Amino acid sequence: MKVRLMALMFFMSPAAWGADLFVGAHAGALLGYGAEVGLVFDRLTVRGQLSEYDYDESDTIDDVSYELEAALDNRGVLLDYHLLGNGFFLSAGIYDNANSVNALGTPTADTVLIGAVSYDADDVGSLAADVDFGGTSPYFGLGWDFGLADKGFVASLEAGALFNGDADARLATVGGNPAVTNDPAFQAQLRQEEQELNDDLDDLSVLPVAKLGLRYYF
Repeated sequence: MKVRLMALMFFMSPAAWGADLFVGAHAGALLGYGAEVGLVFDRLTVRGQLSEYDYDESDTIDDVSYELEAALDNRGVLLDYHLLGNGFFLSAGIYDNANSVNALGTPTADTVLIGAVSYDADDVGSLAADVDFGGTSPYFGLGWDFGLADKGFVASLEAGALFNGDADARLATVGGNPAVTNDPAFQAQLRQEEQELNDDLDDLSVLPVAKLGLRYYF
């Protein structure tokens, strides 16, 4: 009986709930491009949203040539409240965060510092870094809907903060001399380098977010 009642509630039309349905698209800093669908109950809006973006970059920093690939992947549920009854709203929600970064660094100098020890670059080869920010990420923000519509298009602007969580970075060598890279002393220095990378990535635990969106209300 309970299952039938839940199914009936799920398949009821938004009009039966006294809600307006909309779909939309957005583009923004640090979340990328995405789409959303939502329901408006008077001053309260409930929306499901997904955002994705892939970014590739090549650069040389401190005698290391880097190949970087970043994948942004966030899917969440948000609640917006128009507390003044106009376009201004406060937003809060939860994202399923699958953001990740893959990087390959190849030394261009004769030696490279791993941890606190300098090694011959040919012995080390390249360093591969895999960084994940997986998990559940709370989000808080505020925004403005440029117009309130029962039907038609409405633009929106939003800014907030995504609590990205602590980075989980892992380092491994690619190529190089196995007699060096498999040595326990080298592995200890590599783990130290890995910890320093995780410490440096603490600045990314909270990501500023800005989004410009366009919705269509049915």
